[in-house]
Amino acid sequence: MSVNDTKPQDPAIVTNPWVGKVFASLIAGIFLMVGFGLWAIYTYQSKAPKTQPAPLAPPQEPGFG
Repeated sequence: MSVNDTKPQDPAIVTNPWVGKVFASLIAGIFLMVGFGLWAIYTYQSKAPKTQPAPLAPPQEPGFG
């Protein structure tokens, strides 16, 4: 079997020439969105002001006790 053999191996796999491009762009877009989301969360968490840990028994606010 040569490298430049153009016969389709399986008609279920080789359908239309644009199906592979659509799936590839879809997967690439998902990876890009996940990576951008993780980067945004990381940068936001690193830039957020460090809050003090809440005390074990916080004082009751008016209207909640």
